[in-house]
Amino acid sequence: MLTQEVLISDPRFHIKADVTIPENWESNRGIVLVHGGIINRKSLSRDTNSLATYLCEKLNAYVITPDYLGETTYTGIRKFSLFSQVVDRSVQYLCDTFGVDDVMGFGHSMGSYIVVEAANLNDSISHLVTYGGPTQHLLKNREKGFLTYLLKYLYSFDYSVNLKNLLHNLFDAETVRYFKDVMMVEPEYFGENYDYILDPEVVQKGVESLTDHLDNLKRWGKPAMLLFGENDSLMKKSIKALPDGHRVDNILVKHVKRASHVTPCMDNMANLRKLDPMAIFHRNVVKAGSATQLHELPE
Repeated sequence: MLTQEVLISDPRFHIKADVTIPENWESNRGIVLVHGGIINRKSLSRDTNSLATYLCEKLNAYVITPDYLGETTYTGIRKFSLFSQVVDRSVQYLCDTFGVDDVMGFGHSMGSYIVVEAANLNDSISHLVTYGGPTQHLLKNREKGFLTYLLKYLYSFDYSVNLKNLLHNLFDAETVRYFKDVMMVEPEYFGENYDYILDPEVVQKGVESLTDHLDNLKRWGKPAMLLFGENDSLMKKSIKALPDGHRVDNILVKHVKRASHVTPCMDNMANLRKLDPMAIFHRNVVKAGSATQLHELPE
């Protein structure tokens, strides 16, 4: 297994991505990992234990992990709508370069919404898993309306949103601790590339995507799994509304025991193994065929 950094050029952007190559180079399976909104690709892909190396070895698949923030640069203004295009272009690179013809998408936190948009752009993505992407249950209509108004107001004055100051209010204790004590300290995480400053347009589009997340997945129509960490404070309302094992249309819901918001980013095997439902889901889809429907998969 080998991880290498690649630069993918495009008129719209210049993508920095990591590609993890399985020992069986003849594999035609691929995975694209999409990081969260305030951290970059190194949260999911490193030379040491990471979600990318774990899934590459476990599923014998090529794994590409692009930055849509971090080290990726844009030729014009950086917009939320371009993030899914970065993922789409990265999947195209994986398929063209390594002969991959079937890709599982994975999105963490805000990356959950971006990977769904990318799946609508790229037919090679046959199934999706998201983790820590809040659903519309997080915000009541009044809360959503006020937040949308506030973000539009800030955007009109070119303000920015510093999420670093909001960490304690947004995330569970394990996630805050891991950010501060590990990911912002150890050099392999390239913490200097993390961007805590988001313009309101990005946050506003994230809120809109949150509201439409389930409907967008249903319209996409292919097998999808929502993973919620039981200790993830952002997921409390989603967990209550969508119980473990819940199935609706093409979507399966699974709750991950003893998992926090940051679990996919952690670097020890005990935590990475908590995401094994994702590997089982992938194997079931591959076994049943990419055109399968969710109800045809085993429980």
